[in-house]
This record gives sequence, structure tokens and C-alpha cells, in this order.
Amino acid sequence: MTNEKFDECMLRIRSGDMDGLREIYEEYEPYIFRIAMSYTGIRDDAEDIVSDFFVNLWRKADRYKAGGGHKAWLTAVVRNLALDHLRKNERQIPSEEFFEEPEKAGSVPSAEDKAVSSISFKEMVSSLPLIRQQIVAMKIAGEMTFKEISAVLGMPVGTVTWHYRESMKRLKEATA
Repeated sequence: MTNEKFDECMLRIRSGDMDGLREIYEEYEPYIFRIAMSYTGIRDDAEDIVSDFFVNLWRKADRYKAGGGHKAWLTAVVRNLALDHLRKNERQIPSEEFFEEPEKAGSVPSAEDKAVSSISFKEMVSSLPLIRQQIVAMKIAGEMTFKEISAVLGMPVGTVTWHYRESMKRLKEATA
């Protein structure tokens, strides 16, 4: 979905048009779920966060500022909901289930794909500092660009890139 289409849907939501919400839901529900799952590691909790996300989107559509990068905005909102959920339930952020992605048929797995499929990788991710866990989750599970991650975390792109590369280097060494 383009930024313009998303902005149009948000305007429609503001005017009470449920179809605008439906379009965003159909486009982004899997994405929102992956991000929520990357923080909670628990399917039921992630589903609750997704529900909360879309209820909040409907109720607070007037707070959205059009013209920006909507994907980074979506990610920031779901990230905040997930962190609030974890604080409310006094949970740590597990880093296991979101890495369980099936290999694409016929594709040659990259070093990242190989690392993702490794149990030691999953264990090692949880040993990373929280900020690095978040960056790895957004990059791999959320399929976000470094620029989008930078916007969500309020960090320079170079810093995000460095954290990600250092994390992948550490994880690759641990799985070798």
C-alpha cells in the first residue's frame, strides 16, 4: 500500500468509513502480527495486540499525521502496544517463535536464513542487548528497511545498521 493510499484510508476512517479500516487491516494484519509476535513470542498475546492495534487505529485516527512514512508509523504504534503489554504482564521479551519461518521453495538460503533456522541462533538472539533484539526482530520478522527501523527507534541509520551487522556477526560466529 502506498503512503497516499494509506493516508486516504485514514481520512476515510476519520469520517467513520469502516471500509478504510478494512483495507488497512487486509493489507497490514499479517505485518502487525509478525511485529507483535516478535516482541511477545506468544501467539495469544500477539493476537491481542493486533486487536488492540486496530481498535486504537479506529478510535485515534485523528492523531495520524499524513504525509510521512506510514509503515514506520505502524511499526512504532504496534511496538509501543507490545511493550506496554509486556510491562503490564511483567514479561521479558522472548526471541524464539518469530524466527520460525519456512524456507522458500527453490531458493538458496542466505547466511541470515541459515542463522534464523538454527536453534543456537534463537538462543543467542535472547542473549543480545534488548535494542539489538528489537533491531533484529524488525529487520527479519518485520521485513523493515534500516531507514524504517531508524525512524521507529529514533536512532541514526548508521547506528541501526551497525547494531544489526554486529548482531548478525555475533550470531553467525555462535552458529558456526
